[in-house]
Amino acid sequence: LSCDTRPLMIKAIAELLSLLPQLAVKSEDYEIMKTEVVGFLWSYALNKDPDVASCGYKALAAFPEAAHTILHLPETARPALKMSETAEGNDGADQNNEDEEKDYSVPGSSYLKLMALTSSAVLPTFELFLTSLVKQEMSQMPRGV
Repeated sequence: LSCDTRPLMIKAIAELLSLLPQLAVKSEDYEIMKTEVVGFLWSYALNKDPDVASCGYKALAAFPEAAHTILHLPETARPALKMSETAEGNDGADQNNEDEEKDYSVPGSSYLKLMALTSSAVLPTFELFLTSLVKQEMSQMPRGV
């Protein structure tokens, strides 16, 4: 699938893969597949061809916010790493990092950087993607404080 470059095939593949979150199977294999599909769709979204990128963002809008990580973003859109994360030779830091789970969630500033990198032809579907993320965030907000 990843070798096909025909825009109509890419559109069909992206539409098919966007249905994956509706399955919601509770298994380790499903989670692995979902992670791989999201990475695959991000490669479409970051493509130079506006039609391919639009298909990618439209399909990514169907996935939950937690499925997207900073590892999917281009280097220029990722947040700056902290000094403790960049130091690899320190054994003490490695032991502390093993105990802590790393946070790969995407901060809002990275989405702004990504928007600046996105071509104007793709911005309408990027808007659809961001709107989907905001709706998910709002549905999780506490009510009646």
